[in-house]
Amino acid sequence: MVFVKRTRIADFIALRLREYGVPAVSIHKKLKDIQTPIDMYNKGKVNIAIVTQYFTRGIDTEVDVVINYDLPIIATDFIHRCGRTGRNGNTGIAITFIDLLDQENYNPEVVQQIVEIRDRVY
Repeated sequence: MVFVKRTRIADFIALRLREYGVPAVSIHKKLKDIQTPIDMYNKGKVNIAIVTQYFTRGIDTEVDVVINYDLPIIATDFIHRCGRTGRNGNTGIAITFIDLLDQENYNPEVVQQIVEIRDRVY
C-alpha cells in the first residue's frame, strides 16, 4: 500500500505501474466507484494500492508493507498510515520517502514529531 497526499498523484502512479505491467489500483474518495478497487485489492486481484488519506482510518485491511510516498500534513496521520502494517500480531514494514530539499511537500515539524514518537517507542 502506497500513501500519497493528492488524488491525481494516486491516479498517476497507479496508471504508470499498470503501463509497466504491474497490477495496481488507486483508491480515493473522488472515485465514482470506490468499492471496485477496494474489492480488487482485498481479494488479491492487485497487490498494490495507491491510496490517499481516505484509506488511513476506518477501512480494515491488512498489509505487509506501507510506503509513504510523501509525508502527511500531521504526524498522527503518519502513525495511522504505518499502523496498516503489523495488525493482529503480524509484523510489517513501513518505508517513507522525504525530499528534504522540497519543503513545500513536507512539514519539518512533522518529521520532528515522528522522530520523537520513534524515540519513545524504541
